[in-house]
Amino acid sequence: MERRRKRGIWDPYPSSDGLALHGTTWHEAAVRLCHSALDRHFGHRDDMLIASGLALYYEPAPEGERGSSLIPDLMVVIGTSGHGRRSYKLWEEGGRVPQFVLEVASARTADRDRRFKKDEYERLGVREYWQLDQSGKLLPKRLQGYRLVRGRYKRVGPWVVEPDRDLEYRSVELDLLLRGRLFRGGWTIVFRDIQTGEDIPVGEEMDRLLEESHERARQNKEEAREAKEEARENKEEAREAKEEAREAKEEAREAKEEAREAKEEAREAKEEAREAKEEAREAKEQARQADERARQAEEETKLTERCLEAERRAANERIAELTRRLNAYRESD
Repeated sequence: MERRRKRGIWDPYPSSDGLALHGTTWHEAAVRLCHSALDRHFGHRDDMLIASGLALYYEPAPEGERGSSLIPDLMVVIGTSGHGRRSYKLWEEGGRVPQFVLEVASARTADRDRRFKKDEYERLGVREYWQLDQSGKLLPKRLQGYRLVRGRYKRVGPWVVEPDRDLEYRSVELDLLLRGRLFRGGWTIVFRDIQTGEDIPVGEEMDRLLEESHERARQNKEEAREAKEEARENKEEAREAKEEAREAKEEAREAKEEAREAKEEAREAKEEAREAKEEAREAKEQARQADERARQAEEETKLTERCLEAERRAANERIAELTRRLNAYRESD
Protein backbone atom coordinates (compact mmCIF):
# COMPACT_ATOMS: atom_id res chain seq x y z
CA MET A 1 0.00 0.00 0.00
CA GLU A 2 1.39 3.33 -1.10
CA ARG A 3 1.64 6.05 1.55
CA ARG A 4 1.65 9.71 0.50
CA ARG A 5 1.87 12.85 2.61
CA LYS A 6 -0.21 15.96 2.09
CA ARG A 7 1.15 18.75 4.27
CA GLY A 8 2.34 16.14 6.69
CA ILE A 9 -1.10 14.43 6.81
CA TRP A 10 -1.82 10.90 5.58
CA ASP A 11 -3.59 11.07 2.19
CA PRO A 12 -5.97 8.15 1.65
CA TYR A 13 -6.57 9.26 -1.95
CA PRO A 14 -3.20 9.54 -3.75
CA SER A 15 -3.17 10.48 -7.43
CA SER A 16 -1.36 7.22 -8.40
CA ASP A 17 -1.69 3.56 -7.44
CA GLY A 18 1.91 2.78 -8.39
CA LEU A 19 0.84 0.64 -11.34
CA ALA A 20 -0.13 3.24 -13.92
CA LEU A 21 3.37 3.74 -15.28
CA HIS A 22 3.76 4.44 -18.96
CA GLY A 23 6.37 1.82 -19.81
CA THR A 24 7.14 3.01 -23.37
CA THR A 25 7.04 6.16 -25.43
CA TRP A 26 4.54 4.40 -27.68
CA HIS A 27 2.21 3.90 -24.74
CA GLU A 28 2.50 7.54 -23.74
CA ALA A 29 2.09 8.72 -27.34
CA ALA A 30 -1.06 6.62 -27.84
CA VAL A 31 -2.72 8.06 -24.72
CA ARG A 32 -1.60 11.60 -25.57
CA LEU A 33 -2.88 11.40 -29.14
CA CYS A 34 -6.24 9.96 -28.05
CA HIS A 35 -6.58 12.64 -25.38
CA SER A 36 -5.67 15.37 -27.89
CA ALA A 37 -8.19 14.09 -30.44
CA LEU A 38 -11.04 14.08 -27.92
CA ASP A 39 -10.00 17.46 -26.56
CA ARG A 40 -10.04 18.83 -30.09
CA HIS A 41 -13.45 17.37 -30.89
CA PHE A 42 -15.22 18.13 -27.60
CA GLY A 43 -13.22 21.20 -26.51
CA HIS A 44 -16.24 23.48 -27.01
CA ARG A 45 -18.24 21.61 -24.33
CA ASP A 46 -18.14 22.58 -20.66
CA ASP A 47 -20.09 19.52 -19.47
CA MET A 48 -17.41 16.94 -20.17
CA LEU A 49 -14.29 15.74 -18.36
CA ILE A 50 -11.54 14.14 -20.47
CA ALA A 51 -8.71 12.87 -18.28
CA SER A 52 -5.56 10.77 -18.69
CA GLY A 53 -4.10 8.86 -15.75
CA LEU A 54 -6.55 10.40 -13.28
CA ALA A 55 -7.26 8.23 -10.22
CA LEU A 56 -10.89 7.09 -10.18
CA TYR A 57 -11.98 6.45 -6.57
CA TYR A 58 -15.20 4.50 -6.31
CA GLU A 59 -15.30 3.73 -2.56
CA PRO A 60 -14.46 6.01 0.37
CA ALA A 61 -11.36 4.97 2.30
CA PRO A 62 -11.80 3.27 5.70
CA GLU A 63 -9.98 4.97 8.55
CA GLY A 64 -6.24 4.64 8.08
CA GLU A 65 -6.50 2.91 4.72
CA ARG A 66 -6.36 4.01 1.12
CA GLY A 67 -9.53 4.34 -0.96
CA SER A 68 -10.38 1.81 -3.66
CA SER A 69 -9.43 3.17 -7.06
CA LEU A 70 -8.68 2.49 -10.70
CA ILE A 71 -6.50 4.67 -12.88
CA PRO A 72 -7.69 4.50 -16.49
CA ASP A 73 -5.26 5.52 -19.17
CA LEU A 74 -8.09 7.68 -20.53
CA MET A 75 -11.61 8.30 -19.34
CA VAL A 76 -14.50 10.51 -20.42
CA VAL A 77 -17.26 11.66 -18.09
CA ILE A 78 -20.22 13.42 -19.70
CA GLY A 79 -22.42 15.63 -17.56
CA THR A 80 -19.79 17.04 -15.22
CA SER A 81 -17.46 19.99 -15.15
CA GLY A 82 -14.11 19.70 -16.89
CA HIS A 83 -12.22 21.65 -14.21
CA GLY A 84 -8.93 20.30 -12.87
CA ARG A 85 -8.87 17.58 -10.22
CA ARG A 86 -6.20 15.65 -8.35
CA SER A 87 -8.51 12.62 -8.44
CA TYR A 88 -12.08 11.70 -9.34
CA LYS A 89 -14.21 10.55 -6.39
CA LEU A 90 -17.57 9.09 -7.39
CA TRP A 91 -19.32 10.09 -4.18
CA GLU A 92 -18.24 13.73 -4.68
CA GLU A 93 -19.37 13.67 -8.33
CA GLY A 94 -22.93 12.61 -7.61
CA GLY A 95 -22.13 8.97 -8.42
CA ARG A 96 -21.51 9.89 -12.07
CA VAL A 97 -19.48 7.02 -13.56
CA PRO A 98 -17.31 7.55 -16.68
CA GLN A 99 -19.17 6.63 -19.85
CA PHE A 100 -15.99 5.87 -21.79
CA VAL A 101 -12.72 4.28 -20.59
CA LEU A 102 -9.63 3.33 -22.59
CA GLU A 103 -6.75 1.18 -21.40
CA VAL A 104 -3.55 0.83 -23.46
CA ALA A 105 -2.19 -2.65 -22.73
CA SER A 106 1.42 -3.21 -21.75
CA ALA A 107 3.27 -6.40 -20.78
CA ARG A 108 2.93 -5.38 -17.14
CA THR A 109 -0.75 -4.37 -17.13
CA ALA A 110 -2.37 -6.41 -19.94
CA ASP A 111 -3.67 -9.21 -17.73
CA ARG A 112 -5.00 -6.73 -15.14
CA ASP A 113 -6.65 -4.69 -17.91
CA ARG A 114 -8.21 -7.79 -19.47
CA ARG A 115 -9.55 -9.30 -16.26
CA PHE A 116 -9.62 -7.22 -13.10
CA LYS A 117 -10.23 -3.81 -14.64
CA LYS A 118 -12.79 -5.16 -17.08
CA ASP A 119 -14.74 -6.71 -14.22
CA GLU A 120 -14.47 -3.57 -12.11
CA TYR A 121 -15.56 -1.23 -14.89
CA GLU A 122 -18.47 -3.56 -15.60
CA ARG A 123 -19.44 -3.60 -11.92
CA LEU A 124 -19.20 0.19 -11.64
CA GLY A 125 -21.41 0.66 -14.71
CA VAL A 126 -18.87 2.15 -17.14
CA ARG A 127 -20.89 2.00 -20.36
CA GLU A 128 -17.98 1.48 -22.73
CA TYR A 129 -14.59 -0.09 -22.06
CA TRP A 130 -11.95 -0.07 -24.82
CA GLN A 131 -8.56 -1.79 -24.96
CA LEU A 132 -5.66 -1.06 -27.31
CA ASP A 133 -2.84 -3.56 -27.82
CA GLN A 134 0.08 -1.74 -29.45
CA SER A 135 2.16 -4.88 -29.93
CA GLY A 136 -0.64 -7.12 -31.23
CA LYS A 137 0.53 -9.89 -28.90
CA LEU A 138 -1.21 -9.17 -25.59
CA LEU A 139 -4.91 -9.14 -26.56
CA PRO A 140 -6.99 -11.09 -29.11
CA LYS A 141 -7.26 -7.92 -31.23
CA ARG A 142 -5.25 -4.73 -31.44
CA LEU A 143 -8.41 -2.73 -30.73
CA GLN A 144 -11.41 -4.16 -28.96
CA GLY A 145 -14.32 -2.62 -27.12
CA TYR A 146 -17.09 -3.66 -24.74
CA ARG A 147 -20.49 -2.05 -24.31
CA LEU A 148 -22.64 -2.48 -21.19
CA VAL A 149 -25.85 -4.31 -22.07
CA ARG A 150 -28.23 -5.10 -19.19
CA GLY A 151 -25.37 -4.86 -16.70
CA ARG A 152 -22.93 -7.11 -18.64
CA TYR A 153 -20.23 -6.27 -21.18
CA LYS A 154 -20.82 -7.36 -24.76
CA ARG A 155 -18.06 -7.21 -27.38
CA VAL A 156 -18.49 -4.32 -29.84
CA GLY A 157 -18.66 -5.60 -33.41
CA PRO A 158 -17.19 -3.78 -36.41
CA TRP A 159 -18.99 -0.83 -37.88
CA VAL A 160 -20.03 -0.97 -41.55
CA VAL A 161 -17.12 -2.66 -43.31
CA GLU A 162 -15.85 -0.56 -46.23
CA PRO A 163 -13.52 -1.91 -48.94
CA ASP A 164 -9.87 -0.78 -48.63
CA ARG A 165 -10.50 0.60 -45.14
CA ASP A 166 -9.33 -0.66 -41.74
CA LEU A 167 -11.94 -2.09 -39.39
CA GLU A 168 -13.76 0.59 -37.42
CA TYR A 169 -15.84 0.34 -34.27
CA ARG A 170 -18.50 2.73 -33.11
CA SER A 171 -18.49 4.36 -29.70
CA VAL A 172 -22.14 5.04 -28.96
CA GLU A 173 -21.22 7.21 -25.97
CA LEU A 174 -18.93 9.51 -28.00
CA ASP A 175 -20.75 9.05 -31.32
CA LEU A 176 -17.38 8.50 -32.98
CA LEU A 177 -15.76 5.72 -34.97
CA LEU A 178 -12.50 4.18 -33.70
CA ARG A 179 -9.81 2.33 -35.63
CA GLY A 180 -6.20 1.38 -34.99
CA ARG A 181 -3.31 3.01 -36.83
CA LEU A 182 0.45 2.61 -36.66
CA PHE A 183 2.24 5.68 -35.34
CA ARG A 184 6.02 5.83 -34.97
CA GLY A 185 6.34 2.12 -34.37
CA GLY A 186 3.38 1.80 -31.98
CA TRP A 187 -0.35 1.56 -32.53
CA THR A 188 -2.73 4.32 -31.53
CA ILE A 189 -6.43 5.07 -32.13
CA VAL A 190 -7.84 7.31 -34.84
CA PHE A 191 -11.23 8.84 -34.13
CA ARG A 192 -13.58 9.65 -37.01
CA ASP A 193 -16.60 11.94 -36.87
CA ILE A 194 -19.64 9.97 -38.04
CA GLN A 195 -21.50 13.12 -39.05
CA THR A 196 -18.77 14.57 -41.28
CA GLY A 197 -16.94 11.36 -42.16
CA GLU A 198 -13.64 13.12 -41.38
CA ASP A 199 -10.84 11.90 -39.10
CA ILE A 200 -10.05 14.07 -36.08
CA PRO A 201 -6.45 15.16 -36.74
CA VAL A 202 -3.77 15.18 -34.02
CA GLY A 203 0.03 15.17 -33.78
CA GLU A 204 1.96 15.35 -37.03
CA GLU A 205 -1.27 15.16 -38.99
CA MET A 206 -2.54 18.15 -37.05
CA ASP A 207 0.70 20.03 -37.75
CA ARG A 208 0.32 19.20 -41.44
CA LEU A 209 -3.30 20.33 -41.46
CA LEU A 210 -2.37 23.52 -39.65
CA GLU A 211 0.39 24.13 -42.19
CA GLU A 212 -2.08 23.43 -44.98
CA SER A 213 -4.59 25.69 -43.25
CA HIS A 214 -2.01 28.47 -43.01
CA GLU A 215 -1.07 27.92 -46.64
CA ARG A 216 -4.74 27.99 -47.64
CA ALA A 217 -5.21 31.14 -45.58
CA ARG A 218 -2.19 32.69 -47.31
CA GLN A 219 -3.49 31.62 -50.70
CA ASN A 220 -6.96 32.88 -49.82
CA LYS A 221 -5.47 36.17 -48.72
CA GLU A 222 -3.49 36.39 -51.95
CA GLU A 223 -6.55 35.42 -53.96
CA ALA A 224 -8.57 38.00 -52.05
CA ARG A 225 -5.92 40.62 -52.82
CA GLU A 226 -5.88 39.62 -56.47
CA ALA A 227 -9.67 39.57 -56.52
CA LYS A 228 -9.69 43.02 -54.94
CA GLU A 229 -7.18 44.26 -57.51
CA GLU A 230 -9.18 42.63 -60.28
CA ALA A 231 -12.33 44.20 -58.87
CA ARG A 232 -10.57 47.59 -58.83
CA GLU A 233 -9.44 47.09 -62.42
CA ASN A 234 -12.92 45.93 -63.40
CA LYS A 235 -14.35 48.97 -61.67
CA GLU A 236 -11.91 51.21 -63.53
CA GLU A 237 -12.72 49.45 -66.80
CA ALA A 238 -16.42 49.81 -66.02
CA ARG A 239 -15.90 53.51 -65.32
CA GLU A 240 -13.98 53.92 -68.58
CA ALA A 241 -16.60 51.89 -70.43
CA LYS A 242 -19.30 54.05 -68.87
CA GLU A 243 -17.41 57.16 -69.93
CA GLU A 244 -16.96 55.75 -73.43
CA ALA A 245 -20.63 54.86 -73.50
CA ARG A 246 -21.48 58.41 -72.40
CA GLU A 247 -19.22 59.84 -75.08
CA ALA A 248 -20.65 57.42 -77.65
CA LYS A 249 -24.13 58.44 -76.59
CA GLU A 250 -23.17 62.09 -76.90
CA GLU A 251 -21.62 61.43 -80.31
CA ALA A 252 -24.75 59.54 -81.32
CA ARG A 253 -26.88 62.45 -80.11
CA GLU A 254 -24.71 64.88 -82.06
CA ALA A 255 -24.79 62.60 -85.12
CA LYS A 256 -28.55 62.39 -84.78
CA GLU A 257 -28.74 66.16 -84.51
CA GLU A 258 -26.46 66.53 -87.53
CA ALA A 259 -28.58 64.00 -89.41
CA ARG A 260 -31.70 65.97 -88.44
CA GLU A 261 -30.07 69.21 -89.58
CA ALA A 262 -28.85 67.53 -92.79
CA LYS A 263 -32.36 66.20 -93.36
CA GLU A 264 -33.76 69.67 -92.73
CA GLU A 265 -31.19 71.16 -95.11
CA ALA A 266 -32.06 68.52 -97.70
CA ARG A 267 -35.74 69.34 -97.27
CA GLU A 268 -35.01 73.05 -97.62
CA ALA A 269 -32.78 72.36 -100.64
CA LYS A 270 -35.54 70.23 -102.13
CA GLU A 271 -38.02 73.03 -101.45
CA GLU A 272 -35.61 75.54 -102.98
CA ALA A 273 -35.16 73.27 -105.97
CA ARG A 274 -38.92 72.96 -106.30
CA GLU A 275 -39.27 76.74 -106.04
CA ALA A 276 -36.41 77.20 -108.53
CA LYS A 277 -38.08 74.70 -110.84
CA GLU A 278 -41.36 76.57 -110.42
CA GLU A 279 -39.59 79.87 -111.06
CA ALA A 280 -37.91 78.35 -114.12
CA ARG A 281 -41.27 77.10 -115.30
CA GLU A 282 -42.78 80.54 -114.71
CA ALA A 283 -39.79 82.20 -116.40
CA LYS A 284 -40.18 79.82 -119.33
CA GLU A 285 -43.88 80.64 -119.45
CA GLN A 286 -43.10 84.33 -119.27
CA ALA A 287 -40.49 83.88 -122.01
CA ARG A 288 -43.07 81.97 -124.07
CA GLN A 289 -45.61 84.71 -123.48
CA ALA A 290 -42.99 87.33 -124.33
CA ASP A 291 -42.17 85.46 -127.52
CA GLU A 292 -45.86 85.24 -128.26
CA ARG A 293 -46.28 88.95 -127.60
CA ALA A 294 -43.20 89.67 -129.73
CA ARG A 295 -44.57 87.47 -132.50
CA GLN A 296 -47.94 89.20 -132.24
CA ALA A 297 -46.24 92.57 -132.18
CA GLU A 298 -44.19 91.59 -135.20
CA GLU A 299 -47.32 90.41 -136.99
CA GLU A 300 -49.09 93.61 -135.96
CA THR A 301 -46.07 95.60 -137.21
CA LYS A 302 -46.08 93.76 -140.48
CA LEU A 303 -49.83 94.26 -140.74
CA THR A 304 -49.41 97.92 -139.92
CA GLU A 305 -46.67 98.21 -142.49
CA ARG A 306 -48.86 96.51 -145.09
CA CYS A 307 -51.68 98.81 -144.19
CA LEU A 308 -49.43 101.82 -144.34
CA GLU A 309 -48.04 100.58 -147.65
CA ALA A 310 -51.54 100.11 -148.97
CA GLU A 311 -52.53 103.51 -147.64
CA ARG A 312 -49.36 104.96 -149.13
CA ARG A 313 -50.11 103.38 -152.54
CA ALA A 314 -53.70 104.46 -152.28
CA ALA A 315 -52.50 107.98 -151.40
CA ASN A 316 -50.04 107.95 -154.23
CA GLU A 317 -52.74 106.73 -156.60
CA ARG A 318 -55.06 109.44 -155.26
CA ILE A 319 -52.35 112.02 -155.69
CA ALA A 320 -51.69 110.69 -159.16
CA GLU A 321 -55.40 110.80 -159.94
CA LEU A 322 -55.70 114.32 -158.58
CA THR A 323 -52.58 115.33 -160.49
CA ARG A 324 -53.98 113.79 -163.61
CA ARG A 325 -57.30 115.58 -163.11
CA LEU A 326 -55.51 118.80 -162.32
CA ASN A 327 -53.44 118.48 -165.43
CA ALA A 328 -56.51 117.62 -167.39
CA TYR A 329 -58.32 120.61 -165.94
CA ARG A 330 -55.42 122.78 -166.81
CA GLU A 331 -55.34 121.46 -170.26
CA SER A 332 -58.98 122.04 -170.64
CA ASP A 333 -58.56 125.69 -169.73
